[in-house]
Amino acid sequence: MATLGSVVIVGVGEGLGTAQARRFAAAGYAVALTARKLDLIEPLAREIKGKAYVVDAADASQMANLFAEAESELGPIDCAICNISDRLQKPFLEMAADEFERSIRINAMSSFLTASEAAKRMVPRGQGSIFFTGNHSSRTAIPLLAANALVKGGVKHMASGLHRELGAKGIHIAHFTIDGGIDNPKTRKRDPSLVDRAGLVDMDALAELYYQTHMQHKSCWSLEVECRPWTEPF
Repeated sequence: MATLGSVVIVGVGEGLGTAQARRFAAAGYAVALTARKLDLIEPLAREIKGKAYVVDAADASQMANLFAEAESELGPIDCAICNISDRLQKPFLEMAADEFERSIRINAMSSFLTASEAAKRMVPRGQGSIFFTGNHSSRTAIPLLAANALVKGGVKHMASGLHRELGAKGIHIAHFTIDGGIDNPKTRKRDPSLVDRAGLVDMDALAELYYQTHMQHKSCWSLEVECRPWTEPF
């Protein structure tokens, strides 16, 4: 468990990132929110008295500036969460090389840069949490999501390696496989039937899972955290 400080959430949308921000802020953490557009996160930043940053999470210089500014303005970073997921969905034979490469880069670089910038600051202090958000593709490849399967599986393995490399230095690494749709407006619109059969993951419950994982004692750290709606048979 880390001393109370600040939290950086890379990739805040109207669903999980928002719930995470509110949960950590409620616990007393200063929260840095990131998105590509300021209007997506500025109202939330005002609500929780956090700080909004416009960032391309796959850009090394922007991510370096983000972490430097967040730590300077909000205090020592105790937890960094990467929620970025570029979900290229189409038949494999219709995927162009450039869009495949773009999707891989966004997912991979955002995860690497979040971990790298956070670890540079956490390791000297000997404490902190670095969390990665995955999805169904993190555990099982499915049709139409070849790029997502490649990179999400890779990020999960990277987390496993970082756990073994940085865990003994006091850094809690955890990968969250969310094996189901998150209950947000976008998911509800895409598949209303999920609402009727209680097939969505509750945002606040999921945010609580991240918070409680961060608060775990170092003698009992979780590495692979997997969750799914109770109604799903998979």
